[in-house]
Amino acid sequence: MNVCLFDDEPLALAFLERKLAELKYINILFQSTKPSIEDKEKLLAEADLVFLDIKMRKVNGLVLAEKILQVNPSINIVFVTAHDQYAIEAFELNALDYILKPVSPERLENTIQRIETLPSTINKTKSDSTSPLRINVLGDFKVRYSHSYSFEKITWRTSKSKELFLYLLQHEGKTVLKSQIIDVLWGQHNLKKAYSNLYMSIYNIRKTFGAFQNYIVVSNVHEGYLLELKNVILDKNEWIRKLEAAPSIINNTLEIHEDMMSLYSGAYLETNDYIWLENERFELEELCSIVPDLLQIVIWKPMI
Repeated sequence: MNVCLFDDEPLALAFLERKLAELKYINILFQSTKPSIEDKEKLLAEADLVFLDIKMRKVNGLVLAEKILQVNPSINIVFVTAHDQYAIEAFELNALDYILKPVSPERLENTIQRIETLPSTINKTKSDSTSPLRINVLGDFKVRYSHSYSFEKITWRTSKSKELFLYLLQHEGKTVLKSQIIDVLWGQHNLKKAYSNLYMSIYNIRKTFGAFQNYIVVSNVHEGYLLELKNVILDKNEWIRKLEAAPSIINNTLEIHEDMMSLYSGAYLETNDYIWLENERFELEELCSIVPDLLQIVIWKPMI
């Protein structure tokens, strides 16, 4: 297993390196006290695991984790922390994702062993993105490949990770400021805790959708995040495009409109009650309600 280490405390870094070196199946690619990756991207692309100090003086470890995942979305990251309560709460006690200082050899080996038992994201990644990915937001949120009728299983690591992903998806193709996200999703939280939750949720999203990295890209852009879809059919957009391009409703075009309405499989994200999606849901329902009324008028209009 190829491993990289980041910690701005030289003694802690040397201790961790020494303990890992005692494990026969560990190959340490590099260790660094500097929270920069520009000169390490090639090695990170080959790495299986990174141990990362979550609280470094020059950068939040969660921010550095974002950058690492952009280089290698399949990499596993274990955060090392002494006492950062905000970070621990953000992990929601997922013990795989962090270990406490001082690191014990038993805890370290246990963490390595559990990571080895995880399904490889690399194996699950669909490197061939020629088949479009379909994402449904009309009705329940679902994901499937166009050539398949089976939906992919999406496992959300936290409820806030799910909400953040859906919020970014609603704004796909547009940069959403971090301050806006904090206000909408974590408005009642202490600001430091809110940002820790934001960074951890982005990390969780990248891990959740690692198998779809050719289709769904979440980038850190300036002071915000940008979600981009590549070779993806979003049912909401498809339905709106067909609605806008549809011919006038007359007897000869009834079938076209009926087929179009069949794409509207339910209210926008109908099983979710997020306040921020209500306007979008209302606007789509307004569009949907017009067409059936017109169809009924044509169907029941007396023939001359």
